[in-house]
Amino acid sequence: MREDVDKGNVSSRDAKEVFSIRYARVYLKMWGVVIILFVFMLSAVLAGKSSIRTFGSAVDLSQYGVYQLYRIDDSLAFEVGSGYLSLVSYQKTAGIYALAGEYEHAPNEGENVFMPGVDYLKDDYVYSSFPMGKTSIVNLKSGERIGRLVGADVLNGAEFKAVDAAELPEYRKRALLFEERYKLTPEKVRATYPPLDTYNERVFIVEMAFGLVFSLLLLAGIPLFFRRGQENGEKA
Repeated sequence: MREDVDKGNVSSRDAKEVFSIRYARVYLKMWGVVIILFVFMLSAVLAGKSSIRTFGSAVDLSQYGVYQLYRIDDSLAFEVGSGYLSLVSYQKTAGIYALAGEYEHAPNEGENVFMPGVDYLKDDYVYSSFPMGKTSIVNLKSGERIGRLVGADVLNGAEFKAVDAAELPEYRKRALLFEERYKLTPEKVRATYPPLDTYNERVFIVEMAFGLVFSLLLLAGIPLFFRRGQENGEKA
């Protein structure tokens, strides 16, 4: 009778040991798959992909904005996005957002520069052919800023053209011309100004999503640590 009990205890321990070994193998495989998937998705996002296909399904990240900052000085940068070029103030990212890039454009408030649609650079002046925003002209060396030059009351619903901007006195007295040789393009910006480590919202989403997965995997590993502790206790 006692032998039967002993056999039962041994059989029970063997079953637990087999389960523990299988669980550990599956657990390690899960870590491997998740790490590979994380590296794959992060690499795809950093390469500029907005839609990533994995295991037969697509992950769409196109709703999250991506832009690149190119440093002019300690406060100003050109922002190159998908089909646009802007002059902006920039700042360091805060908290966990720094995991996805060190710098971001500053909010459009106060003394911060936010000048979308910049398309010309002559001497030290950056200017727009559509001076209807918060800032129309900026001198990169002196810091001179000229605000909105054309308002809704001037437009009267008519389409404002670049040739009209050339007639404004603020442009004429600074000899700011709208000629092809002064045209500013994303390609010229990339070739002239150093890129900053720019915050990437898609990278942040991927990092946070996998951060949650990694946390769940760590929780799933708790039984293995308990099991290992019991085995060490039995050996002692």
